[in-house]
Amino acid sequence: MPELVISLGSNLGQRQLFLEKAIEMLSEKWGAPILLSSIYETSPWGMENAQSFLNQITVWEVDADPLELLSRCLDVERMLGRRRYKDGVYHSRTMDLDILFYGHAIAKAKDLQIPHPRLHERRFILEPLNEILPTFVHPELNRSVQDLLNDSHDQSEIHLWDYPTAT
Repeated sequence: MPELVISLGSNLGQRQLFLEKAIEMLSEKWGAPILLSSIYETSPWGMENAQSFLNQITVWEVDADPLELLSRCLDVERMLGRRRYKDGVYHSRTMDLDILFYGHAIAKAKDLQIPHPRLHERRFILEPLNEILPTFVHPELNRSVQDLLNDSHDQSEIHLWDYPTAT
């Protein structure tokens, strides 16, 4: 069964809660993820004056059409309050789900490209991806995740999220 790799990100509201809810909602459809990265706090990429993001990578065993997978991701974003704009500008969001890989498949459709076309440019994706899948080879670039991270020019700030502790 193909492994679906999804990036989760949130920079509005209760960011950690949104990550947890998204995983819960995806699990209702696909079962529990087989791999979860740590949560990372990252500077907003392509945005000015925005709150930092919490990002996490998840891996699922799923057998479905890629457009069905995209539809489920968009539904979860919408249910968690994501608003999409058509102005070509990055906006803050409660939830952002990006399909990074679907096994070694390559898919190109109007609203979906697999692998994600810019994942190799973004440290907020590569760092948590390297934590759980360092030897996975990008099916178009023919390079491991670890190599992509090592050669990344993205100097964005990223660090492990300090989970709030109960008092």
